[in-house]
Amino acid sequence: MDRRVTLNISAFYSDIKNLQATTTAGTCSSRIVFNVPKARSEGIEAELFARPTANWDFGLSATFIDAKLTSSVVSTLPGGGLVVVGGLADGNRLPTAPKTQAVGSVGYTLPGLDRRTSSPTSPYSTSVRRSRSLKTNSRAGVRSAAPGIRMRRG
Repeated sequence: MDRRVTLNISAFYSDIKNLQATTTAGTCSSRIVFNVPKARSEGIEAELFARPTANWDFGLSATFIDAKLTSSVVSTLPGGGLVVVGGLADGNRLPTAPKTQAVGSVGYTLPGLDRRTSSPTSPYSTSVRRSRSLKTNSRAGVRSAAPGIRMRRG
């Protein structure tokens, strides 16, 4: 198909040592950073890009992540007992890692412009994160290799 469709798939695994995790300081709005001794992140990512014509290009990507703490952060109570700090317990998900994330994009290059030196951009993307919230971005502009021409809004 003359390189009009590209599919990339990758799998990853990472053992993490001394992860810095942020948690709230009790009932106030302050945040405290703790070092979590061990964590791990593994998952798979797939990207599909298509350029059906010289002007249009489309992209989809998705990531599935299983990121967990493999150790706990504990504090000693006055009576000698231990308590887990801020939910940073072995087996819990990493605080900021989404389970799934997906992005879609659409791009259009104006006729007559050389894609290698300039390309108007207008991607539309949507991300779905752990909280099942929807984030939408749009951008329109012109990128050029010629000096002095640069517009971007987004």
